[in-house]
Amino acid sequence: MRQKVAITSTYSTATAKALKFSQQTTGAEEPLALVLQEEYIDEPELGHYVHVIEKRVTEWPVAFLKRPQRTARTILDFLSPDAPSNRLEILRGIAKN
Repeated sequence: MRQKVAITSTYSTATAKALKFSQQTTGAEEPLALVLQEEYIDEPELGHYVHVIEKRVTEWPVAFLKRPQRTARTILDFLSPDAPSNRLEILRGIAKN
């Protein structure tokens, strides 16, 4: 999976400021990270996964950026017939094929 996540030395400072602002501002939500994905897994129907190869920008909770970085095998492993019953474990970096 080709995925670009821009993280710089200012990331933690900016995130901390954004989190502090969201906690002090009534009605504000926690900060999100914008991620450019060049391919991804879509689930048009419950349990039916499709490998999509096109660019999109998506929002992630900041905590997702701490998960293991995806590799060229991530989507293939996720879609494999031998994948664990909880396929999300692959994305979370818990399971490996």
